[in-house]
Amino acid sequence: MSNDIIDDNPLVIENEDDYAKLNDKNWSSIIVKEGLFKEMRDELILNNYPHIQFIHFQQESLQYICHLIISNLPELKYLTIEDESFWSTTSLNLSSIFKLIM
Repeated sequence: MSNDIIDDNPLVIENEDDYAKLNDKNWSSIIVKEGLFKEMRDELILNNYPHIQFIHFQQESLQYICHLIISNLPELKYLTIEDESFWSTTSLNLSSIFKLIM
């Protein structure tokens, strides 16, 4: 990780019960630990997190969700997806992640 990241409020999803913590929009990062959410088939939407600087999906996580949507994360600098994560995901929507500077 780069020195330009200030990760002062990280969300580390270590088990499936931690999924509900995604409802809080004030995290500085999201890390999904290895092998989680193997039974999940729906979509994952990460939208409107104003402080998220990086997202890291560790190996073999969220293998069978149908859609991944990442949008409106103005501070996002890094997105890391490790081997075999999103194995069966059919679509990725990545939009509006950058700040518009005028």
